[in-house]
Amino acid sequence: MNKTDIANAVRLLRNGEVVAIPTETVYGLGGWINSRKGLEKIFSTKERPFFDPLIVHVAGIPEARKLSSN
Repeated sequence: MNKTDIANAVRLLRNGEVVAIPTETVYGLGGWINSRKGLEKIFSTKERPFFDPLIVHVAGIPEARKLSSN
């Protein structure tokens, strides 16, 4: 992956698209947490009910608190 690939991924995510993200073992499907359109695409691509939870990765505790209902 180079800077251009990352910039393109960020642009896609911010526009409500999804991107494949390589991990150590598999590819993940990523979307922008603040984009309902992106989240809906993840669920439809995975053929998963919209009420099932997703894992959300954040940079730190302050960001997690912003997304938490507690």
